[in-house]
Amino acid sequence: MIIAYGITGSMLYAFLGLTTGYWAIKWLKEKQENDRRELLRSQYPDVLSQLESATYGNLNLYQALEDITPNLPRPARDIFYDILRRVRTGDNLATALEKTIGSTGWKELNGLLLGFKLSSSMGIDFGAICKHSLEAHYVKESARGQVKGAIAQNMLTLKLLSILPFFVIGAARAVAPDFTAPLFTTFEGNIFFFLCVIVILAGNVVSKRMVLRTLDI
Repeated sequence: MIIAYGITGSMLYAFLGLTTGYWAIKWLKEKQENDRRELLRSQYPDVLSQLESATYGNLNLYQALEDITPNLPRPARDIFYDILRRVRTGDNLATALEKTIGSTGWKELNGLLLGFKLSSSMGIDFGAICKHSLEAHYVKESARGQVKGAIAQNMLTLKLLSILPFFVIGAARAVAPDFTAPLFTTFEGNIFFFLCVIVILAGNVVSKRMVLRTLDI
């Protein structure tokens, strides 16, 4: 609200600035969810390596899950406890894992689900599946890291360019308030200002979605 009033000098825009709190909270929740998924993605290799070791120790799939779950870092540990709970209440491993993927959004577990199905239906060594899945995951993460590094600088530039127009307007209002007054006190000025804000926000949303889709390789 204070920033909006400082830029525009209008109480109407200051009041509209209060409504941005809703979007700020929504953005914060989305960021927390993305951070959680990134954390789960980073813990997936630990899951595969421990499952590989457990199954090579002559444990079946369920016993292997029971063996590794207490040693997993959180939040992966909580998710695998939920898988065990589902199995104990009547689901088979594949069904329990599929339901957990749907409820948590941990997409990397789809590879584990495929491994469970192949091992159960075709008798393929699950330890070997985990080993090859781990190698494939590292290759994928290496490519993803290169893309992420290339995108980071462009995203910083985008954020600076998004802030710059408002900084210029605020500076112009401080230096020459009469010059910028029509932008906030006339109908035409309000329409022009709103269109500029909408275009900037739309550009940020589209760019962010493109980046997220690119990183989900």
